[in-house]
Amino acid sequence: MGGAIGQELAIHFPERLHTLTAIMATSGDPKLPPPTPAAMSVLMRSSSPEREKYVKDYVSRWRVLSANHFPFDEERTREQGETGFSRGINPPGVARQMLAIIASGNRKQALRTVSVPTAVIHGSADPLVPVAAGYDLAKAIPGATLTVIEGMGHSLPRGAWPAMLAAIDQIIASAR
Repeated sequence: MGGAIGQELAIHFPERLHTLTAIMATSGDPKLPPPTPAAMSVLMRSSSPEREKYVKDYVSRWRVLSANHFPFDEERTREQGETGFSRGINPPGVARQMLAIIASGNRKQALRTVSVPTAVIHGSADPLVPVAAGYDLAKAIPGATLTVIEGMGHSLPRGAWPAMLAAIDQIIASAR
C-alpha cells in the first residue's frame, strides 16, 4: 500500500517529495499478472483473535510471502507478529486497506507525469506483486531506476538490505 500512496503523492503533490522509492509496488494496471494462488490464500485467511493462533498464522503467512531464496527469520517474524497482536488487530482496517489499494486504480497514465527521481525495487520471486509489476512501474515513470533482487519475495530479508540501500542511496544522491 505504501507504494500506491507514494505514487499518488508523486503524481498529485510532487513539490512535497525529493525522491520516490517504490518497493514491491505496482502501477495498478489490471493487465499485470495477479498474485500466486498461495499468496492469495494466505491473505484471504481471517486472523484469529487468540494470540498464539494469530502469531502462528502470521509466521505462516510471511513464510509464504517471503518466498524461499533468503533465509526465513522465524524468530524475528514471530516477534513482529506478537508485537502486532499486542498493539491490536483490526480485521476491518485490513479490509479497508485492501479496498484503498483497489480504489487507487490504474495509475499508469498519470505516472508519466512523475518528475521526482524514482527508484523501483522489486523481488524476482514476489508471490503477491509479481516482478512484472516492478518492470511495468519503472517503465511507466520517466527516468526511474529498477533494482530487481534475485529470489526476494514480498518481504525485506536482511540479505537483500545491501542492494536495497544501495538503490535508495543512489536515488537520494541523484536528487542533490
